[in-house]
Amino acid sequence: MEIKNKKKMPNNIKFIITVCIMILVMTIPFFLVVGYSVGLGRQFDNTYIAAMADKHNRLEDTDEPKIVLVGGSNLPFGIDSAMIEREIGMEVVNFGLYAALGTKTNMDLSKANINECDIVILVPELNQQTYSTYIDGEIMLQALDSKRNMIWDIPANDWLVMANSYPEYLKDKKEFSSTEKPDPDNVYARSSFNEYGDIDYPRPYNVMADMYDSSSMINIDKNIISSGFVEYVNDYVSYAERRDAKVFLSFPPVNESAIAEECTPEGRLEFYDHARQSFDAEVISNVEDYIMHEDYFYDSNYHLNDSGVVARTAMLIGDIKRELRITTPTDISIPDGSGAEPSDDDTEGSEADNELALDFVMELINDKYVVEGLSAQGKSKKSVRIPATFNSKPVYKIAHSAFANEKVIEQLTIPESVEVLENELFNGASKLVKVILNVDKASDALFPEVNMNGLLLTGASDNLKIYVPKNKLNDITIDYFWAAYSSRIVSQ
Repeated sequence: MEIKNKKKMPNNIKFIITVCIMILVMTIPFFLVVGYSVGLGRQFDNTYIAAMADKHNRLEDTDEPKIVLVGGSNLPFGIDSAMIEREIGMEVVNFGLYAALGTKTNMDLSKANINECDIVILVPELNQQTYSTYIDGEIMLQALDSKRNMIWDIPANDWLVMANSYPEYLKDKKEFSSTEKPDPDNVYARSSFNEYGDIDYPRPYNVMADMYDSSSMINIDKNIISSGFVEYVNDYVSYAERRDAKVFLSFPPVNESAIAEECTPEGRLEFYDHARQSFDAEVISNVEDYIMHEDYFYDSNYHLNDSGVVARTAMLIGDIKRELRITTPTDISIPDGSGAEPSDDDTEGSEADNELALDFVMELINDKYVVEGLSAQGKSKKSVRIPATFNSKPVYKIAHSAFANEKVIEQLTIPESVEVLENELFNGASKLVKVILNVDKASDALFPEVNMNGLLLTGASDNLKIYVPKNKLNDITIDYFWAAYSSRIVSQ
C-alpha cells in the first residue's frame, strides 16, 4: 500500500505564526492591565496636569490663525492671553503647562493642530532638561488620564517610556481610587485655568520665604542647549513651515535674585548668540529683558504674581509686534512689583523649643533662623526634632547638606514653620529612614519649597520615607514641586 507524504508547512509560514503567537502572549497581559487601569476611573481629572486636556481641546477647536505658546509653567503663570489677543488681533492658545513634562512632549501634542498662518512661540525654562528631548512617562500618563486620545499625537517611540512608567502610575491610581481622588483647591488645580489656558487664580504677592527659590538657582549658559533638542526643534520648524506657519523662540521670566554666581553677562550673551545661530526658529526676544525683579514673582523662580504677569506679557507683545512689523502703539500700564505679603508675624517662642534647638547649629538671617546642621549633642541622637522657633524667632529653612554624612540619626521631625528645604539634605546619611513632615496646614497653604527635579534626596538612603498627615497625602503626592518624591511619601 502506498503511503502518501503529508505536506509540510513552509518555514516562513511557521515563523509568521510563531511571531503572531508571541505578540499575542505578550500583549494580552498589557491590555488586561490597561483595562484594569481604565476601570479605576479618571483619578487625575481635577489636578493641575489634567489642564492639558482643556488646552488640547482649545488647540483643536481654534481653526482661525492663532498664536500658540508652547513651553513649561512659566507660560500659564506668566501670560495674560486676552491682552495678547487684544493687541495682536489673533486668537491665543496658552499651551504651556509643566516643565517636568518635557518641552518635546508639548511640541508633539501641539504639532497636529498647527495650521496655515499660525504663529508658534516656544518658551522653555532655562535649564538642561527643558532644552533637551527629555520626556516624563508618568506625567504623560497622568495627562492622558483626562483625554486618552491625545496619545495619538505622541510619537510611538515614546510609548515605551510610558509603558515603563505604568507600574508607578497604576499604583497611584489604585491608591487614589481606594480613598478620595485628588481634588486640590489651591492654585495647582485644573479649575485654576481660564479658557485660554492661563492660570486665573489670585496671587498678589511673592510668597517665597527668601523672595527666590534657593534650591533652583538659574545658570543661563549655552551648554544647557543639547544638540538633540536643536535638531528636534528645527524639524518642528520645518514641519510648521510646510503648513505655512511660523515658529519663534522667546524666553521665560527669570528671578534676578536666583541667578547663579557662575551666570555672567558674558555667558548669557554666548547663550543668546548660540540660540540664534542654532535654531531655525527666529529668536524674537532678548534674554536680558526677561531677567526681572523678585517683586514680580510668586512661588518659584519662573512663576509670576499678578503684577509680574502684566509686565511680562507687555514685553512679549512688544517682541511679537516688532517681529510682525505691527506699528500700533501698545497701551499697557506696567505696574510696580507687589513684593512680599505684609507680615503680621507675632511668633512666640517657648522653653521647649529652645531646648530642642540645642541639638542643632543655627544661623540668624534676616531675623529668622536657618538650620545649618547638628550640634555635638544632636550628632549623638537617633531621633531629633527641629523646633518651630528659637529665641522667639521662627526657624524657617534647612540649609543645603545640613544632615549630610550623619551616621547616627534615624528619624527627623520638621515643623510647619520650615518653609524651605534645600538640596542634598540627607546625602550620605545612611541610617536616616524616617523624615516626618508636619504640613497639616490650611488646604490652600503651600508645602515647603523643594527642588522639583528630586535634588532634595540626592544621596539619601534608599529606605528613607517622608511621612505626612493622612489628610495631606493625596495633595502632596500630586503637588507641582513634591510630585518628584511621590514614591517616597507615605502617611503617618
